[in-house]
Amino acid sequence: MDDRPIWEMSSGDWIQDDEQNRFFILNRESGEEGNQSGLDIIVGAKWHHDNKANCGGFFPPEFDHCPFCGCELAVGDHNSDIWVPPYGDGSGLRKVAGRIDMDAIPVRRERTRIWVDIDEQVFSLPRIHGDYEFIVAPLGTKSPVLVAFDRASGVVDYFSPAQKKWIPLAPSPARRVGTCELPNWSWSAAFLRGKAGFAVPTREGPVWLAIDWRQGTYAPESGQGDCIGGVATLQNQIFIPVLTDSSVTIQSFDFSAFKWKQVEDCKRDVLQDFSEAQRFSVPIGDEGRGVIYWIGKDGLITFDLPHSNCMWRPWETGAFPCRAVPELGPPYQDQIGNFWQICYNDHDDAFRYYKLNGNEGDREDVDGGCFSSGVSCFSKSYDLWDRPWAKLDTKRQDVAKMIRTPLLCLDEESKTSVTVGFASGSTLPLLDIIKDRENTYPAVLRIESPSDLPVELRMPKAFNIHTPWELRLFIYQDHLFVYSSEEAVCYRWRLK
Repeated sequence: MDDRPIWEMSSGDWIQDDEQNRFFILNRESGEEGNQSGLDIIVGAKWHHDNKANCGGFFPPEFDHCPFCGCELAVGDHNSDIWVPPYGDGSGLRKVAGRIDMDAIPVRRERTRIWVDIDEQVFSLPRIHGDYEFIVAPLGTKSPVLVAFDRASGVVDYFSPAQKKWIPLAPSPARRVGTCELPNWSWSAAFLRGKAGFAVPTREGPVWLAIDWRQGTYAPESGQGDCIGGVATLQNQIFIPVLTDSSVTIQSFDFSAFKWKQVEDCKRDVLQDFSEAQRFSVPIGDEGRGVIYWIGKDGLITFDLPHSNCMWRPWETGAFPCRAVPELGPPYQDQIGNFWQICYNDHDDAFRYYKLNGNEGDREDVDGGCFSSGVSCFSKSYDLWDRPWAKLDTKRQDVAKMIRTPLLCLDEESKTSVTVGFASGSTLPLLDIIKDRENTYPAVLRIESPSDLPVELRMPKAFNIHTPWELRLFIYQDHLFVYSSEEAVCYRWRLK
């Protein structure tokens, strides 16, 4: 019979082991000692510094000192803004959840050159081979937790700041996460505050990954069909477009029944020439209107939650309709909250913008073939960040000789963004570069704004990429991370 003392506390039941000079958290339901890793994130446990005493590990957060040696216990500051892959705040735009103070970034200067050195501490990936997306959120945990989801295998790991290592979650027996072949501009995950888990799209239906932190396991709850776009959140609910039997439905996860359910149907007769190859963008959430947009090359799906309506709308209905270019990033959002999608017409060799909540007549034509999707999306000149269809002043010095792609907006007021300079010296047209999967180009990362000199993000070796959108960014505990799945490397820079 186990006669070890049990401490009943608000953080959980803790077993005091006097032989090992350790504390272990107890699973109240099973009566077994649960997952002992990552308790700093899961329940806010305190950490024992290394010393000569034979004690250590995690201790109840209610303790200030180790009861064995009297050592003061460490309280970790694990606060972090959320990060919803692939872009940041979960809105579908490339922007952070909380404004980054540019004056706090530890830059170095030499004459007119400004840079940030890469963090000297190596940040290892969970495994060398993987196709990772990173989530930072309070997924039923005491503090926001950094989770790595491998799109190739469905494996889930989380990071313990106190232990400075990745900890794998074990999948439930006979349960698996299906593969996902959505391109980077289409894939997105979602979470809901207070729920232990997150949702991802797969070829075998949407999946809610339910996490049991105390046991260190996760169980996938799968829906039906083929996910044709990313997962969205609206009014504390999760939605995703799914192709089932040649029709498109909007599915949502019902937490009371703990299963996916169909909430709306886009009728087949309005989806003319719809094929299984059709894919839709990372969703754009319009909280004010209660609407979600999924952008496709031939048109868009609009889900109106207040009116329980799902509608398909083509961009154009003429003999030579234009096509959207979602690879270039999210749509542009104007100052009054409307979203505009950039489209290209092969017949006219011209670009134009369509308003998502408008009709075929709500469009703006692009002058001279120079275009942008706004500050958090795509640009060749700062002139285009406020009015992307404006006439471009070609005499401006900042008109790039390379494609300059904003990957993440750090501050919307100053328009400060992380950018990548790409395809320098290429004579190929932009769309040909986007479609080119044979050649790779070196990428130069910077922090830029219209009013300041660019700040170079130094790294030991430049990324060689096919397109700028291969790079996956995330922010965690005041660090900017940039990850390349093809090169299996993740660099980071301190933002404070």
